[in-house]
Amino acid sequence: MDISELSHHIPNFEYRKEQVDMMNAIRESLEADRKIVIEAGTGTGKTLAYLIPTLEWAIENKKKVICTTNTINLQEQLLLKDLPIAKKIINQNFSYLLVKGRNNYLCKRLFHNFILGNSIDISGFSSEQKKQLDYLKSWGKMTEFGDKAELPFEVDSDIWEMIQSSSEFCQGKRCPFREECFYMKNRALKASADLIVCNHHIFLQT
Repeated sequence: MDISELSHHIPNFEYRKEQVDMMNAIRESLEADRKIVIEAGTGTGKTLAYLIPTLEWAIENKKKVICTTNTINLQEQLLLKDLPIAKKIINQNFSYLLVKGRNNYLCKRLFHNFILGNSIDISGFSSEQKKQLDYLKSWGKMTEFGDKAELPFEVDSDIWEMIQSSSEFCQGKRCPFREECFYMKNRALKASADLIVCNHHIFLQT
């Protein structure tokens, strides 16, 4: 890829020798099948510097890419900013997916048992908790991904723990909602994605 392509997709783009050097070093390491460790300063443009050569190499060689980050902010930057730019620059179709920990997803079975089944004792709940329960009743029926990050508020931890997906309460193949399981759907998409974004903890678990 010609570095000038970046100027067509990034407003106020400035040529940075460090960014070009990093891209070339990563490309060379991939082609030589050797590991590389790079330290670069603030303002280098590190994310695109590693994304572009890595994706070009992965697409050409039919490989998958895992991109791990330490913070949610970096994950959001990748998904909302850097990956869409990289897709335009590379000008090739590839899919990417954010993989989160299991407890970020709604469990449909627990949702139906507790929320829709009205089996929660709300006598000790605050007015805010009751409002959240009312919202969750509607959201749980409509959500496509069951990701608590979709909620327009920070859900009360005590409420979410009652309905979150977890290995402890998962019924596996015996679950009547297995085909609708948000967690399992995400994992199925993971198998077909060309690039996966996750945090370090999830990466080390897999």
